[in-house]
Amino acid sequence: MLCDTCSKVNISIYFTQEVAVQRNALGFVQPNSSALNLGSLHEIYSKRTQCAFCRLVFDAVTHRSSRREWHTPDWFLELSERDQFGTQCLIYSYKFASQITADDPVGEHEDGYRIGIGLHPKAKISEYMHHAGEIQLEGSSIFSGRTVKPNRIDIDLAKRWLATCESRHGKACEVPSQDPETAVPDQHPENLLVIDVHELCLRSLPEAARYLALSYCWPTNGSASFQTTKAVYHELLQPYALTPRLKDLSLIVQDAIAFTREFGEHYLWVDALCIVQDDEEYKQSQIGQMDLVYGAAILTIICAHPQPLNEIYLGLDGFRIGKYESEFGGLPGYRSGSRICTQLREEIKGMILTVPFASVDTAVRYSRWDNRAWTFQEHRLSRRKLFFTELQLYFQCSCAVFCEDTVSELILSTTSVYAFSNLWNPCSIGTHLPGSQHISTWLSRSPVQNSIQAITTYKRLFDQYSRRDMTDPGDVVNAFQGTMGILRRTLKTDFIAGIPERFFHEGLLWMNAGLRTRRFIQKGEREIMPFPSWTWAGWMGPILYAYLFEGLVYGEADWFIVDDDMNVGPVKLDTPGAYDEMFDPLDADKKEVRAGELPADFAKIMRPRGQLVLSDGHWSPSQHLACWTTTAWFEISGDYYNMHSYGGNAFEGYRNCIIFDGHGNAAGSILVEKDAVGWWAEEVHMLHFMLLSRSHTLARSLTLFDEEVYEKKGWCYLNVMHIRWKGDVAYRVGVGVIHEDAWIAANPTSMLIKLD
Repeated sequence: MLCDTCSKVNISIYFTQEVAVQRNALGFVQPNSSALNLGSLHEIYSKRTQCAFCRLVFDAVTHRSSRREWHTPDWFLELSERDQFGTQCLIYSYKFASQITADDPVGEHEDGYRIGIGLHPKAKISEYMHHAGEIQLEGSSIFSGRTVKPNRIDIDLAKRWLATCESRHGKACEVPSQDPETAVPDQHPENLLVIDVHELCLRSLPEAARYLALSYCWPTNGSASFQTTKAVYHELLQPYALTPRLKDLSLIVQDAIAFTREFGEHYLWVDALCIVQDDEEYKQSQIGQMDLVYGAAILTIICAHPQPLNEIYLGLDGFRIGKYESEFGGLPGYRSGSRICTQLREEIKGMILTVPFASVDTAVRYSRWDNRAWTFQEHRLSRRKLFFTELQLYFQCSCAVFCEDTVSELILSTTSVYAFSNLWNPCSIGTHLPGSQHISTWLSRSPVQNSIQAITTYKRLFDQYSRRDMTDPGDVVNAFQGTMGILRRTLKTDFIAGIPERFFHEGLLWMNAGLRTRRFIQKGEREIMPFPSWTWAGWMGPILYAYLFEGLVYGEADWFIVDDDMNVGPVKLDTPGAYDEMFDPLDADKKEVRAGELPADFAKIMRPRGQLVLSDGHWSPSQHLACWTTTAWFEISGDYYNMHSYGGNAFEGYRNCIIFDGHGNAAGSILVEKDAVGWWAEEVHMLHFMLLSRSHTLARSLTLFDEEVYEKKGWCYLNVMHIRWKGDVAYRVGVGVIHEDAWIAANPTSMLIKLD
């Protein structure tokens, strides 16, 4: 039954063409002035028990996103009451997906249309209100809605997804890359143990055998599940040795074993069982090849259980509902009757209309899995992923996203899909959305084309990773090892304590986005700092490169590695001027600020870089960096420039403090915690700085120095490190910018610095 308003709507036309829609500068849709007004939210809510379309519209709005973002009806009605005219509900239709048909690439298109729902309060609440919900039409053609089985996942459909990817997508998904011809394929891992899901035991992976991998979070609720140790390793190699221990495995691992068998595959890799947990040498060898373990798996099973929630969750924009099962209740939706969410469906005028679920990245947003350090690389290293979520099952590869509630198996890598819809793929080769590079999960196996692309790739991945949580603080580099394994091949660089050696000048310019706290780990009865101060790995909390140092960088210091045996060798750096011939620093109008010739006694002890052996594990106390550079002293008093033009709250606890020259002129700036600024304001302090590099331009419109005193021009920005001394060893405090003229006027001293 329909109300009078809805009965007059020609609903079917909304699924054949765009109706009453417009797009903003970024391409996001919203209703135009001719959009049909269904009435206020109060009116729609009051009619929802009698009108099927009002019911669907209201449900689509309250169930817009992840289940943790489902709003209660009361919240929306309260929103409506804030507007004396009532929040009006407008409908429009838009093309959410389009592709050129494979058999007629000249002009025939297959298009998918959805009804969009816009809410227009008198007081503007949020931009997303322009697209507060959507409705799709069920059918059998591509981009149509599809009925989701209410009891458990559709395994036959999941098999079809994998078969489709393997048969249709070719090298693009076998070796994820922009150019498969130049891509470096993932090799099979060495000495890999896997679970034989038919004989329920451990096996060495047969040569070229197919296997699935599991990505999940270990329990944090105090329950211990069975793991492989040296004591039981040989026993577990015997057929059916796992049978009596199945009950001791976590429900997630139990389900993964059963699913692999039902899925028709023979082998499964699970870290708890396939790594001998108390064999440190074997464990480190496996951690060092995580890029191969997940990269060679034909499919990674991802358990993205929502975090437990026992009470109603209060979000920034209102009350959100949700009571959740234990996060360790197995793979969501695998066991019969374990599905948390049901699909919203209505039959109207002979059509089945449904509310599509959220995109895969939205569906996992509130899971522990999407916030853990180890799972960061497991996601990006995997060629194909099968997400078990509270909403539905999703399949993701380099070319497409498949899901249970929408027909999309014939989708192409070139298909245009509306951003953040359930078919949107942030891991796709062709995903491009202005300003959204930070959400991309793409990790190409192709060598980068230039230095700028290399640095951008590293910074994007690292900025995403540094926000992740980890149980053991000492795992900070280990959990990034697999990602670095890919980057070693594509960026053509080694890593030193997590920083790319080839781009060492840029890699040193990270900033603390949280409180500056050193990283400690427990070693016996002592707490030690496992990493030096100059690397992000030596500090807790989120780290960003996206502050001052986004332009082109040219090194003005010489760096040397000191290994365990006190051997010294040069850091292998990128070629000066390799960014772009237009910005070649060798041809720039810049002043000389480098130190003079390297001291002869130090030069005599240097060895070729290839003779030095480094580890990206815990940094040895004897491993320092040596730096031949210039140093100078400058004043700081607590005065600071405002950061309003920077925007955002990434550095909310910091001030952009002014660095003064000897004449009291603002010569540069450095980020300092607000508490320290208050202490410094009591008197003028002299700070010791060492020269690192220079930048051509700075991407942010921040005030850095007094431009009436110091000319703003290309390559004038010197990147410096504030250091403190303990004996003859220097330690990093922070990094800032000083104008080259101010640096020269400070009469800098050449110095060989031992940096820890």
